[in-house]
Amino acid sequence: VENLVGNLEFEQKLVDGDIIFKADDGSGGTATYFALDGGGGLTKFYKDIKHIDSVKSTFGDSSDLQIYHDGSNSYVTNATADLLISSTGDDVQIIAADDVLIKTQANENAIWAVGNSGVKLYHDNVEKFETTSTGITVTGDSSTFTSATGSRPLVQIVSTANDTDGGYLLFTKDRGQAPVDGDTLGSIEFKGEDAGQNLTLYSKITGDIHETAEGDESGELNFYVANNGTLQNGLFMKGDKTTAGQVDVTIGTGSGSKVSMAGKVGIGTTTPASTLHVKTSTDTGVSHGLVVERSNATDKGYINYQGGAFRLIATDGDSIKIGHVSADTRFEIKSNGSSVLSGIPFFSDVPNQSMYTHDVSATDVNAANNAAYGFLALSSVTTGDNNTAMGYLAGRVVTTGIKNTLIGNEAGVALTVGNYNTVLGYG
Repeated sequence: VENLVGNLEFEQKLVDGDIIFKADDGSGGTATYFALDGGGGLTKFYKDIKHIDSVKSTFGDSSDLQIYHDGSNSYVTNATADLLISSTGDDVQIIAADDVLIKTQANENAIWAVGNSGVKLYHDNVEKFETTSTGITVTGDSSTFTSATGSRPLVQIVSTANDTDGGYLLFTKDRGQAPVDGDTLGSIEFKGEDAGQNLTLYSKITGDIHETAEGDESGELNFYVANNGTLQNGLFMKGDKTTAGQVDVTIGTGSGSKVSMAGKVGIGTTTPASTLHVKTSTDTGVSHGLVVERSNATDKGYINYQGGAFRLIATDGDSIKIGHVSADTRFEIKSNGSSVLSGIPFFSDVPNQSMYTHDVSATDVNAANNAAYGFLALSSVTTGDNNTAMGYLAGRVVTTGIKNTLIGNEAGVALTVGNYNTVLGYG
């Protein structure tokens, strides 16, 4: 068919009739290659269509969509509005022999699925998220999880390994150079709004470096809570950098802080037998046990077991007093070893084992085993032993006398060096 002037037209006059194009099927037979379906108003292709390199199939009045192959790569190019890929049947699959790369304007990377490797997500052509063989890697200054549902968002770490280990949250700090003491390695902060709807930091947990020296590495853990608008350290733990196996714990900030605990507290023991159970590792020193200290560091008291005996000890020349806060002192042990019971004093000349109701240290030189009860009883004794005096001024002038028994007001008041006397009554 040859035409030299005007258009060459093929027209089928039969209503709903087709125009069918046939040719050899490549095997000596005949096959339909394409047809113009007059009844369906369609052009049907029965064989593959081959476009030579760089020959384009174009769509749209202005050839807005082009599909072609340039000998190296294949292209689907849209020049107007959006390019929509839609599937109303099932999934949309993009299958590659190697990578799948999705780019945005200016040829910037957006999603890169790497063959036999991970998937990378980009923000403004900068990689932020990557899947790896062990999990994911997120790069950036912050990540935000947002939910309008109650008790959400929820972040879970789930371990399905059949062993005794569990999942963990890891904070790692790498300065790019040697760290320094006090560096914060990671923190967890808890924020909410105040009554004025101002975002407020209410509590925080930090993990810090206490000591960086090799072999002496020690850490710190701090628990902070807000108090009157300012974070205060409520619990502070640190590894002692000079003593192996020692962890120091500080609870509370400020002298008015309170610590409440239900159950039993054990200090030095993991099996406390009472509300407070203190157990020492040694009983050879006065400072082992419970220490009560005033703001002046020299004023201390100790409660402990030492040398097989329970001891209540005061330092810095102070007395030990036992009584009621609303009454006068009932029992007092003074720093010189003397004692007072309900206002009545007792003095001992230990090691000679004598007991007096008044201080006779100025006269008692080596007197032993004396007992005196009453105002100035046996108040002049020097070396006299084994005397007993009870009453006002009883045996007041006895000096070296021994084994006298004087009972009564001013009993034996004139006796000085006499021995083996018994006086009962006045004078």
